[in-house]
Amino acid sequence: MLAFVVVLFSISSCSNENSTQNATSNKIGDSQDLLYSINMKSLIKSTKTEIKALENESGFFIKDRKLVVCKLVDNQFLLSSGIQLDILKKFYKLNGLQVGYDVEFSDFQFLSKEDNEGYDMLISKGISNKSDENVSIGLDLIVSTNGDVVLKSGSSVVCVGCRRGCSPKRDSEGDGYCTDCKINNSNCTKTETEGLN
Repeated sequence: MLAFVVVLFSISSCSNENSTQNATSNKIGDSQDLLYSINMKSLIKSTKTEIKALENESGFFIKDRKLVVCKLVDNQFLLSSGIQLDILKKFYKLNGLQVGYDVEFSDFQFLSKEDNEGYDMLISKGISNKSDENVSIGLDLIVSTNGDVVLKSGSSVVCVGCRRGCSPKRDSEGDGYCTDCKINNSNCTKTETEGLN
């Protein structure tokens, strides 16, 4: 009988240790998520401040006028440089931060309305600093008659997942979607946001 009690106590003791380890593990995970959330809010605030400083430096205000991000010359996409490019990079970073991804964007690809159901779009891809996931953001554009290409206020399409495919696009109704992954057993998730706050 005493041996049975000792065995039962040992089993109970091991079970309690596992529960304690699981609870500690959950608390650490929750703490890390909370710290990441606080960090993201801080990054959003600082990125907005950086955009505002660049706008002031250039004398160009996104809300008052459109940000010319590139020119289309003979169907060639010519990206702006200098402060406008810096604002564009920060603008994409802010879009990523607002959906939970800290990414530095630097390469941009023009997707013409002929290839996107009537919607011109500027797409940039990068890697999340936290999760190493591929993040791709598509913002709508307006092409003026003189060839200036400007960011259009409105929604952005964010695609996260595999590194081949999983790119932002629009359907004929204007709804955003992500292209299929071209890698087996890979996934791709979409978030569509309504402009920047």
